Amino acid sequence: MAGASFEVDLRTAAHLFDRIKAAGRSMQPLMAEIGSVLEDSTRQRFRTQQSPDGIPWAPISDEWKAEKAERGFATGVLKMRGDLLNSVRYESDANSATVIASAPYAAIHQFGGVIRPKRGRALRVRGRFLSSVTMPARPYLGMSDDDRFEVLDAARDFLRRAAAR
Repeated sequence: MAGASFEVDLRTAAHLFDRIKAAGRSMQPLMAEIGSVLEDSTRQRFRTQQSPDGIPWAPISDEWKAEKAERGFATGVLKMRGDLLNSVRYESDANSATVIASAPYAAIHQFGGVIRPKRGRALRVRGRFLSSVTMPARPYLGMSDDDRFEVLDAARDFLRRAAAR
């Protein structure tokens, strides 16, 4: 599948997860809550145009911004029709929560890279022919420090609710 996703090792929360399992509770509701929190945070990055580390995304060129406007598209970074943002979702089970961006071009925007023609010798970009185009990384997937605190808070709250039953 094309796209991008991320996994996080939450060793700092491992003792909370162990206590939840020891209490005989399914972690499925907690993983769904964590997935929802992280999906919301990922979607927020499209508004702030910053990486999980708070680093602003590389701007788009004035030329590309003007062309997007002429074509009636949104002119922000990683915004056009909203397909990439709309492809962001989470999946969870009893042991994990994963945030996924399933658009075919999700990975090139997350990690950056060089785009070369699949057929022929050149890419047609804004009326010009180029042998390649370099896309800067604009990370939108990942966990910020705030996300880590929210996940820990969710685990603590879940443990309290499980212990109260």
